[in-house]
Amino acid sequence: MHNKRLIVVLGKVASGKSTFAQTLINHTQIDIGSIVREIKKQEERVHNQSLDKQIIQYLDYKLLLNRETNFVITGIRQYSILKHLIYNSSSLDDIDLIWLEVSKEELKRRFLNRQFEKDKDLTFEEVIKRDAELGLTEIENFIEKNQSLFTIIKNY
Repeated sequence: MHNKRLIVVLGKVASGKSTFAQTLINHTQIDIGSIVREIKKQEERVHNQSLDKQIIQYLDYKLLLNRETNFVITGIRQYSILKHLIYNSSSLDDIDLIWLEVSKEELKRRFLNRQFEKDKDLTFEEVIKRDAELGLTEIENFIEKNQSLFTIIKNY
């Protein structure tokens, strides 16, 4: 029987999560931001912490429906979603947790150079603040306390 792998790639805005995910062979990418925009029926960046239960339901459905598929999940901002994935995988051997660490200056340079529709009305500082309010700071604190669970890639 095939052993399904789940890879969760975490990082701040413009840290390279999607680029990293695209390098993984035999994995289907699930981007949390795309799920949120599908739920909300809009293309702009959405910062709404109350959507975490809907996102978790969507993920559970997708993972259950495709039992033989390897997935890479990007764009998690809420600790509740990360916690759900960690504690509901059959074992930590089935899930790889990756944090992409990039300097603030490089994140800002990347953000300003990309031309994403979802970012058109937001500044870098606004996105960083909203991501922190969603729970990214809580995720960073969890990583700091549980470093042994994560692969931390610096300057990606």
